Amino acid sequence: MQVKARAIQYCMKLEKQGLLDRSDDWQGLLDDIAGDIRSKNKNRQRRKKDYAAMSIAFTNSAEKKATLEEQIASYNKYIGSAMDTMQKQG
Repeated sequence: MQVKARAIQYCMKLEKQGLLDRSDDWQGLLDDIAGDIRSKNKNRQRRKKDYAAMSIAFTNSAEKKATLEEQIASYNKYIGSAMDTMQKQG
């Protein structure tokens, strides 16, 4: 009973905001709920696809980070070696 009263209260608030209309027995709300139910599977599939794409992007980023860190270490080693050679010659 409390749930029904709360639902009616929310419907009345939405009606005051012009989002629902009591004259059609709040059919707009029912239509929106039905639309959400129908699109639920599409949304779930889209989120699953987006998650897979983000996982691939994350993996690629991690691999690129490792490659760049190796390059930085290699450059630093080269610079250190060049500095040592310059100091020995100087």
